[in-house]
Amino acid sequence: MRRDAPFDVGRMIIPTKIGVLTVLTTNPTQVLDVIKMEKHRARMIWPFLIIATLLIAGSWYLRTKRRATESRLTHQEVIAEMRKRAELAVADAKKEYDIDLDFSPESVEDLDEILQQIHESHQSTPLASIELRRHSLKWGGYIGEVSKRIRDCEWAVDSKIGGKGDYPIVYKDRSESFPIGWCLRRIVNGEEDNVWHKFTYLVVNRDGDYLDALTEAGAQFSEESGEAEPNDYSE
Repeated sequence: MRRDAPFDVGRMIIPTKIGVLTVLTTNPTQVLDVIKMEKHRARMIWPFLIIATLLIAGSWYLRTKRRATESRLTHQEVIAEMRKRAELAVADAKKEYDIDLDFSPESVEDLDEILQQIHESHQSTPLASIELRRHSLKWGGYIGEVSKRIRDCEWAVDSKIGGKGDYPIVYKDRSESFPIGWCLRRIVNGEEDNVWHKFTYLVVNRDGDYLDALTEAGAQFSEESGEAEPNDYSE
């Protein structure tokens, strides 16, 4: 007759909600006490885990809601914000580049020189995406404000071409320009996206023949750089 393997009464392994509890004892009363303590500890831990989960979820929700709110400015808020950005551009142009921006159409050519310097710096030490966005809003905001002084146009929140939150300049005929995008491409691509040329032919000479202006712009720029084509000057 086979004898069962000896049972070590001095060591008991008890599964718990937290894990596996090893109890070294031969006293059943002590075993029950340990089990009760373990259950009590589990009941104490769960409320803290639930509270921590709720706090993390609440923090995530608030951050998401705040970002959504910030990204959906009203029309009047966009107008006010771009005016502030333009004023900041004037101050920074003088402070950092010793260039006076006076909101005249000709000042956009000076602004293009600033963007060229930023482009060269970006080539050697790439800017983070948030810095590219900051520059684009500031300098593009300035070009937009100059455009408003010579054309019947205004900032908009959304674009029928670029989509939501693109912040275009919208003219009386509902056509659009994108000075913020111009500045971004100028910083990233360099001279091939010269904002002075775009501003001249898409804003200053807007009353002229549109296609002729685009063709002339492309021809002039191709002679200067050998890179641009007429269709580079789309709005």
